Amino acid sequence: MSWSHRWEEIFSENEWGRYPAESLVRFVARNYYKVQSRESIRILELGCGPGANIWYMAREGFSVTGIDGSATAIRQARDRLDNEGLSDHTKLLVGDILDVRALVGGDTFDAVIDVNCLQCMPLRTTVGIVADCRELLKDGGQFFSVMMATGSWGEGFGEEIAPGTFKGISVGPNNDSVLNHFANDADCAEIFAGFSMRSKEYQVRSFEEGTKELKHWVIQAQKNEHGLS
Repeated sequence: MSWSHRWEEIFSENEWGRYPAESLVRFVARNYYKVQSRESIRILELGCGPGANIWYMAREGFSVTGIDGSATAIRQARDRLDNEGLSDHTKLLVGDILDVRALVGGDTFDAVIDVNCLQCMPLRTTVGIVADCRELLKDGGQFFSVMMATGSWGEGFGEEIAPGTFKGISVGPNNDSVLNHFANDADCAEIFAGFSMRSKEYQVRSFEEGTKELKHWVIQAQKNEHGLS
């Protein structure tokens, strides 16, 4: 099921995301800052929204492709890149990431990034998308993901439409989103089957004087050469 129409409403009504997540900056810096020809590094972002991460990576000289289901979000990202002279070596696509392989055509990538995008769909769907992205990665390519973890504020609210996946959450910072899946250890292992788990960290941010917490997995996984697990 596609929720692109709802995300179009959300991005039309809200101004989100001017700057990249610190964890993403750290991932890019550790893996790609020492590359002599940065434009040779191709990075795909799933659910790029209005382009905070795309903007950062373009400024750093990397070749970046972003996909989002919201035409408004893509327009906002494109306007920002154009206004700052950062459109070279960038490609922005309106489309459903369920169709990621068709959208990018024959392109292959050194890295795929997901910052709070895949958490907005059921586990079964996420597993399929990550498997598709694995086919788009070069051998040794990296998958970087930030996704909601079990025990986070919002879990258990709204309607549980699949194990660990809730819609209609009315509390916390995620109350505007369509769905949220709260991933556990087993979910992470299933999502990144076929990858080597290079790091799996746990991030916690408190709200309301420490009485509420958002909990996220920050994952870096690597596509193994020759498809070995």
